[in-house]
Amino acid sequence: MEGATFFNYTDRDAAKSFTYADRNEARNKTDMSGSPVFLWVGRLDDNKDPLTVLNGFEVLFEKYKEAGLYMIYNDDKLSNKVKGKIEGSEILKNKVHLPGKIPHHEIENYYNSADYFVLGSHYEGSGYALSEALRCGCVPVITNIPSFRMMTKGGQLGALWEPGNKDSFAEAATKAINKSLKDEANACSDFFKENLSFDSIAKVAIGHYQKVMDRRHQK
Repeated sequence: MEGATFFNYTDRDAAKSFTYADRNEARNKTDMSGSPVFLWVGRLDDNKDPLTVLNGFEVLFEKYKEAGLYMIYNDDKLSNKVKGKIEGSEILKNKVHLPGKIPHHEIENYYNSADYFVLGSHYEGSGYALSEALRCGCVPVITNIPSFRMMTKGGQLGALWEPGNKDSFAEAATKAINKSLKDEANACSDFFKENLSFDSIAKVAIGHYQKVMDRRHQK
């Protein structure tokens, strides 16, 4: 539901233990490079729509020639198509990197190495990877769907784009890049702490329960 502040985290504890860290220190661990650096963390399937994202990067890389994209994934349904797209593109093949499956506890370093987080989801109930990215100050360039709007303060953090539309992605990425990266990164981390962390969700839940109890006592 749009506007809700509740997430069903898995036993990974999602972003609970992740920390916003220095970008340069993190990049020494991951060897990620680019100006700016984009990160994808998600399945390679039709819903996440990596091919539209790659099509959008072909447009974006024409303008930002030093930029780079790293893609972490553990479900490779579209891996052959993704690899074929990259290898067949003069623009993408030297700028898109495929680390593939990374142990979850190590992904924190990748979030902290990246400037921007990208996904092409057509729908999501809740966004574990997005919550992790926000916690690490990784600025979102993600699709304009209800759950993502809520998790980006109504689209104020980073930039949102129309699912399935490569030009919309390129425009949104450009919009995000033109904002102050430091300010946006801090705003993302702060928003996570205040609205999406376990403590903040618990406070909201307790508040709702208290209202219910108060109503019952008034009867």
